[in-house]
Amino acid sequence: MEAEIDASNLYNVKEVDQQEEEARTMQTIQTWHEKLGHLSEDSIRKMVAENLVDGMHLKQGKMPKCKVCCKGKQSRAVFSKDPSKSQAK
Repeated sequence: MEAEIDASNLYNVKEVDQQEEEARTMQTIQTWHEKLGHLSEDSIRKMVAENLVDGMHLKQGKMPKCKVCCKGKQSRAVFSKDPSKSQAK
């Protein structure tokens, strides 16, 4: 729904049809993935398929590899327990 203030300071409310609203709120799966805290693609698609969220619409397409998720799944090398290797020189 949209509204404008006219010359007499009254709000004129414009009604938007459902198709227009869906087109405006339709976003890529990557956008939803980021908005939902990097939720998995399968979980997002399930939410849409089962109408678990009002106004959630997906554009067609597959989600590209997420750099943030890849970095979050990385592991670091184990620190050496040898004290001679852990001291600054």
